[in-house]
Amino acid sequence: MVTSVLFIVVRHSPSGGAAAVVVAVEDGVYVAVIGVAIAAAIQAVRVGAQRTDAAEAQAIAAYRESAGARAHLIERHRLGAILHDSVMTALVSAARASTPEQRRGAAEAAREGMRQLEEYAATGLARDDVPLAELPARLRAVAKNPALLPVDIVSTLPADGELSLPAPAADALVEAVYAALDNASRHSGASRVQIAAAVADGILRVQVADDGRGFDPSAVPQSRLGIRLSIVQRATDAGGRAAVESAPGLGTRVLLEWAVHSP
Repeated sequence: MVTSVLFIVVRHSPSGGAAAVVVAVEDGVYVAVIGVAIAAAIQAVRVGAQRTDAAEAQAIAAYRESAGARAHLIERHRLGAILHDSVMTALVSAARASTPEQRRGAAEAAREGMRQLEEYAATGLARDDVPLAELPARLRAVAKNPALLPVDIVSTLPADGELSLPAPAADALVEAVYAALDNASRHSGASRVQIAAAVADGILRVQVADDGRGFDPSAVPQSRLGIRLSIVQRATDAGGRAAVESAPGLGTRVLLEWAVHSP
């Protein structure tokens, strides 16, 4: 308002053009209107910026909460899978052991369960990626468990160490393979199981197959965690994919896939 009055005075004075009073007043009103419009635009920009900042802060907080919940859920899934695969298997094996060989198998299963729990406790420690060349040896070590069916391993993985998996993904892969072997040994009625591992187009594919009695995956109750938690969810949580293909009388195939990368 003060600016408009000063503009009218200057406009009416000889130095400002000696405009008539009416003309000077009209020009002053124009100046006032323009000033109000500019002030309103500045205020609107400020309010918009404040709302944008508040929305961004809310989005970041929601993302952090979601990420934390997701990480907590993944840890629950992983611990639950370890308990189901290793600890429960060791307890069941010990309860059913009646021969020295079965007792040795139960003891080995117990040691494996303790090892996996120790690795779980050390998850926060940084670890290097695992070269694909090391996976066949890790699969053979899992297959040696005397509580499992005989296992044939067919691998065409490169031995040059150029391709690798993140350590958590490699752990999840081996654990999912063990869960598949354990399910086949206890439920399939097959005489042998085959593991096939290959990589193509940057994708590692591992298949665990048996020629047993098979089953209908859609008929498995939700309370049965062996496949849903120990295989499918475990692979998903570690950035991979898993699928179980089976039908009565046609055996079972567990397919595991992960994207690999060069170091």
